[in-house]
Amino acid sequence: MIKNADFDYLSHLIDETVNLRNSFEYCRISSDNVEVSFLSPVKKPFTGYLQGPYEMLMRKQCGMKERKTVSSACRNYLRLSKSRNGDILEIVSCKKGVIDCIHQGLIASGRHFLFPFTADGVHYPAYSYVTVYNGDHISEEYAVNNTQILYRRYIPRCNENSFDFFFINFVKDGACPVLEEYSGIITSDPLSFTENHYDNWINHCIEK
Repeated sequence: MIKNADFDYLSHLIDETVNLRNSFEYCRISSDNVEVSFLSPVKKPFTGYLQGPYEMLMRKQCGMKERKTVSSACRNYLRLSKSRNGDILEIVSCKKGVIDCIHQGLIASGRHFLFPFTADGVHYPAYSYVTVYNGDHISEEYAVNNTQILYRRYIPRCNENSFDFFFINFVKDGACPVLEEYSGIITSDPLSFTENHYDNWINHCIEK
């Protein structure tokens, strides 16, 4: 299991993200100088908002691809609006052809935040997503919702084609704070994941 000292760091990330989300205001994105693409099909929750190797693996497994257009028959997709330099300004989630949630981007201190809103620009009770860059590679990424964080960490191995990967589902001040965690090695070419550790709350927080 993760060391208790790391709980403070995860709690800090939760508080920081929630505070930023609450202070961030919706701003309608102009279509000028914006590149639009689509991610479909949407089959898994939390997929399509992060950028790291594990995210790419999840997209590959469910056949989710970024496309210039989307079929009129496709009713569940993400519409991405990017700046000319590739920064994600907005992701619109459509379910059954109707806007369900809009995530808008904020870049600060090497991190890319995506905060959720309704179609009317009101704060939406969904996960905020954060991608953390360290030079040319992604070192951390996570999803936060009030007191919960789904956290991923990547550490490049000597072989530049692979990463040590760690995931934890942590609830701040929870009776059982760690709901799930696993780790392993991700290779980027070919894209694959080899798990070497798995644990969850059932092994620790129920009476024997």
